[in-house]
Amino acid sequence: MKRYDRILICLVFSLLQTVPALAELQYVPNRQLTGIVVVIHGCLQSAESMALGTDINSAAERNGWVMLYPQVPAGSNPANCWNWYDKQNQSASTGQLKKIAELISRAQRRYSLESKPIFLMGISSGGGTVAGAIACFPSLFKAAAIHSGPVYGSAQNLSDGVAALKNGPPVTLPSRFCQPSKTSASILVIQGLQDKVVHPDHGFRLVTDFGAAFSAIPTRENAKVVSIADDSKRMIWTQGKQSLELVENSKLGHAWAVKKDDPLKGRLPFFEVTSFASTELIEAFFKEHSR
Repeated sequence: MKRYDRILICLVFSLLQTVPALAELQYVPNRQLTGIVVVIHGCLQSAESMALGTDINSAAERNGWVMLYPQVPAGSNPANCWNWYDKQNQSASTGQLKKIAELISRAQRRYSLESKPIFLMGISSGGGTVAGAIACFPSLFKAAAIHSGPVYGSAQNLSDGVAALKNGPPVTLPSRFCQPSKTSASILVIQGLQDKVVHPDHGFRLVTDFGAAFSAIPTRENAKVVSIADDSKRMIWTQGKQSLELVENSKLGHAWAVKKDDPLKGRLPFFEVTSFASTELIEAFFKEHSR
């Protein structure tokens, strides 16, 4: 068995037990509150490491966003993954997606933000969870960012999850509880083409999955292409107020992109220096779609 196969199995293997609630972190900026951003960590990460590594709390201070960091409960997965491939976590009425929606609802009431926009972002298994949340709560989120994450419902058990991560999403997806094409959220997908954990084909497939109801289904040929750097390009598709965007970097692996070395980030899993900063792109995307 190759080394990356062992990693994939570790990342998706879950313990057969039910955990009733999610732990979480919150960050509330010292200014007028304008919305909520939910940050979903990936495998071998935590709510704390995502807050530290992404530095998204600095964006919260600039924009007035309440930050919610749901945490996979201890014992629910040995690699601290969200169990995106489990059927019970692919529905609005059960499992982890339901728990995240409940966290959001409590925060809306607590901070009187019922009429303010909600944004969602996540990486790896957290990115797969973001994809599921957007699909299953189609009108809840204003915009979302999926970083190095699998297609919603591309697997519904452990063995299929390993195959989907290694080989890419199946040509014909399984029958799913929710329909991604019904979402009204604008979506930014960030994908490294050197990703050895989540096959890079998931990036473009996420765009076509969510854009299946567009009058012109997204293709590489009908995208508006913007060059970010020599090793990165941004493809954009729009319909009405909804925007679907895909950023691909030819050198990035399975990691959150940062632009400069940082001693703290160097000790955190799945952060990698490249030509752009994922957090900067996501902050700008959320601000653009905040109205």
